[in-house]
Amino acid sequence: MENQKNSDVVVDRGEAKWSDLWLKEDYWAIWIGFFILLVSAFMIFAGGDIEKKMADYNAVIAAEKAKPFKTVELIQATAAKKALTGASLPSVKALIGYTKTPGKWDSNPLASFVTPAKGDKAAADAAKAKAEEALTAAKAAQSAAADAQFKDEELNTAAADAVKAWEAADKDAAAAKVSSGSNIFLSLVVLGLGLGVMFSIGMMAMGNNVPQFFIGFLGVFVLSVFANFLGGFKPTAAYGVNAEIMSIVLGLLIANTIGTPKWIMPAVQVEYYIKAGLVLLGAEVLFGKILAIGVPALRIISTSFLLAGFCIVCGSVFQALGHGVLSLAVSVVRQLIWRLPAAFLLARLGGLHMVWWAFPFAELFSTTLTALFLCWVYKKEVAPMRETK
Repeated sequence: MENQKNSDVVVDRGEAKWSDLWLKEDYWAIWIGFFILLVSAFMIFAGGDIEKKMADYNAVIAAEKAKPFKTVELIQATAAKKALTGASLPSVKALIGYTKTPGKWDSNPLASFVTPAKGDKAAADAAKAKAEEALTAAKAAQSAAADAQFKDEELNTAAADAVKAWEAADKDAAAAKVSSGSNIFLSLVVLGLGLGVMFSIGMMAMGNNVPQFFIGFLGVFVLSVFANFLGGFKPTAAYGVNAEIMSIVLGLLIANTIGTPKWIMPAVQVEYYIKAGLVLLGAEVLFGKILAIGVPALRIISTSFLLAGFCIVCGSVFQALGHGVLSLAVSVVRQLIWRLPAAFLLARLGGLHMVWWAFPFAELFSTTLTALFLCWVYKKEVAPMRETK
């Protein structure tokens, strides 16, 4: 009787395997985000020596500030330094161009996908010529002031006025510049195929039918583009009816009329998309903040990404095996016990530039601690499972 009662008891045991790293959609969401992070970092680092350019601009700014008036070189170096970001690199610009979604439109639906060129070319050429003439005059006035070793107040004043005149003409030329049009039809096709291939790799590793998923995914992508198109309609968008709401309306409409097509069902992987989206959203926020701080910080902090990925995966393993306290301990040690004190000491010793080294140092320490915890968990949980089998 006792044995009968025990046999009726269902025991749910969470088991984690190394194969989960390539068989579970949770991890594939992380791999997709990690892959995009690596590609982005590579494009930024390979796009040019941004740090050297930044140092050159800083040197020019420091030298020009010593002069008695604002010079052309100071204005140009300041503007160039401000524009020097990872997003300004040609390769990154090209990649961003392939991620554009349908824009706002009202009377002409095609305007959501095709943007015509704007501006008057004749007026733009005239403004550009005027700015070039003003630049020549400003440099000549600067040279005259420099020949007098900036001791002639009259020449200094004339140079300052000439520079201001050029600055105003340059702003007018920038405002009159003709903007090139855009057509996102091709980029949407490339984006859909690229995302389809990326998600299909994960589906293949998880043992799903890749051709069926890929075909269905293209259908899901077309519906999402259509929802973005409807969400860009200005009269309804003004009342908050955006692409997300249109997606819900489209889903309800299809499900309650013709029904979800069978060929699209293999691509209805809601959790897979949501998890990947959350990872990418976190990456976007992270990169936005880092790029705002500066490329030198990104170069230093990015050295800790590989170690951080190891710690994140191991933290999930600890939680799956019922040792969430270990995951919490690694996070607390990384953030409070190591990173904050290290950042404080490095700031005192070397200033802002040295603070960023607290990130790789903290990740190195937490990786060591995580590896020790992983060995302990393996001996306590995983090894007995293998012996039992």
